[in-house]
Amino acid sequence: MTCCKFSVRFLGAALCLCLVTITANAATVVHHGSVFEFGSPDDLDLSNVVIAVGVLHDVDRDVNGVIFRPAATAGTVGVATEGGVTATITATNQINNWAAAPIFTGGTPGSAANLGEIMRDIRFSGAPNPVTIEIAGLVPGGQYKL
Repeated sequence: MTCCKFSVRFLGAALCLCLVTITANAATVVHHGSVFEFGSPDDLDLSNVVIAVGVLHDVDRDVNGVIFRPAATAGTVGVATEGGVTATITATNQINNWAAAPIFTGGTPGSAANLGEIMRDIRFSGAPNPVTIEIAGLVPGGQYKL
């Protein structure tokens, strides 16, 4: 079983793994691709998803046909599994319903509301403690998009 690990200083609501593994530390550094604001489930490229994770919700949520698995919480650790891939998120703090659900439009029926619910939860750690994400079950040498 192969595991990759990366840290970010602040992790917002949702995590979706598709094709290229990246590493981020402190400030956002984009090595390939871009960072963008989205207002609809249709703005997200959810093709070829290996695992999609909602960092703190308690039920599966469908967004344009992709199921975001809840990161079941055990203290500061959240774990989600899809097929043979497991994502483990460790953060000092977590807040369920941290903010009002953003209002999204578009997508398949229910997708906008589900994406809003996914985006209202948060896991975070104050500096210098990172949020860590470990992903097990990926194919060695494969490329993944985060």
